[in-house]
Amino acid sequence: MRIPRRQRRSLLRRAVKARDAYDVQLLQKIGSALSANLRAHLQDTILANEIDSDAVSNRIGRVDENICRVELKPILPPEMYAALEAVEFEPLREALRELYGEWL
Repeated sequence: MRIPRRQRRSLLRRAVKARDAYDVQLLQKIGSALSANLRAHLQDTILANEIDSDAVSNRIGRVDENICRVELKPILPPEMYAALEAVEFEPLREALRELYGEWL
């Protein structure tokens, strides 16, 4: 999977971005996978910035209804947004747990 530069920085941002979670979920859904090189780069970012598993887990948990409504409702087709809302945006958090799994 090619992680957009903004996604690699998402753990370093002050605010969580639901759009990043949506991008990860979409890439996983179409079968993308991280290359060894990108996984190593992500690990380097996490280790260099001393991001622990609690911080990763906390950021994943902050992908909630409020942030998703603000960021995703205006840009997603209504049926796509409604489907995510119906399951309380869990697919987005699950995609992030899969991406960051070895650091949780």
